[in-house]
Amino acid sequence: MQKLLSVSLFILTFNSCEIAPVYLSEENPQIVVECFFKPDDPFLLYLGETRFTHEFELDTPAALSKAEVRLFENGELIGLFMENDTLPPNVRFLDRQAVYTLDYYPVPGKTYRIEVSKEGYESVWAESQIPPARGYIEAIGTSKTNRLDPENDFVEYLFNVSILLKDPPGTDYYHLDIYSRAWLIDLLTSDTINTRFSEEFINVDQGFIIQTSGPFWSELIFDDILFEGADLQIDFRQLTGAGSTRVLRKDTDLKNLTEDNYAKYYPYLRNVSFEYHEYYRTAMQQLETIDDPFAEPVRIYSNIHGGKGVFAGYNEQVFEIPAGFFFYEGE
Repeated sequence: MQKLLSVSLFILTFNSCEIAPVYLSEENPQIVVECFFKPDDPFLLYLGETRFTHEFELDTPAALSKAEVRLFENGELIGLFMENDTLPPNVRFLDRQAVYTLDYYPVPGKTYRIEVSKEGYESVWAESQIPPARGYIEAIGTSKTNRLDPENDFVEYLFNVSILLKDPPGTDYYHLDIYSRAWLIDLLTSDTINTRFSEEFINVDQGFIIQTSGPFWSELIFDDILFEGADLQIDFRQLTGAGSTRVLRKDTDLKNLTEDNYAKYYPYLRNVSFEYHEYYRTAMQQLETIDDPFAEPVRIYSNIHGGKGVFAGYNEQVFEIPAGFFFYEGE
């Protein structure tokens, strides 16, 4: 009989906050690298430098331009990264780091190594792999709840989604996120009026399973040490993203609805390398405790030899969970 563990994730709404670790140095500045890579995407990395503590200012750029970045695959030189001023819209930390790209697609099972050099800095290097996509998500139920806004006499739509994360034998590291898409449907013609795609925001207090999620993130970073080879039930409660623009007045006659939203949820499950897991885990912990004068300082994990940052591979699977209409009870 398969083991079964249950975890409830209580979903709240927060302003999104990204991991932006700060590296300060009392010595000579060091090279800072951030690169996460996966199959089917070419390599993209950011370069910066540590800052002296007595000079550091939040608005001071720390980008590192005109560096040489080499990529190796299983010990063989693949090519040189090029500094790129045509940047994707989702690139983070643009005020701090220069962006370098290489039109080469990594594959699972091979070892990738980068070497970065620039005059005036100690050269750095790092290695990582893309783990296989091993875990699997199975939806086991959805349910709807409505929440009344007493000030405006509105009813807000909410969903609960339960999944099983089916974990294979062996050590695995996971990054779990969940998104939603809602289609506003004309119930008379069945035409789509518009759509909405959004990331759900979640908070987790089951630290014995989900080691850290941070108070403002919608990602869960965890390993399978406590449920290795078992099914882990995860209950996402009171998801609001899909319905955040859909409210009804309390006295609305549901029989006379002319339009309603139809929702689907999409868990994004990443199998991540150890380097990825440790970097995110410690960076989240730093941000959780940075304003606590009684907390122990958190040192962010780095696998950049001679510098700071991370070079880490991951694999990603996306699953679909139909959740139905918000209010409409018909077919």
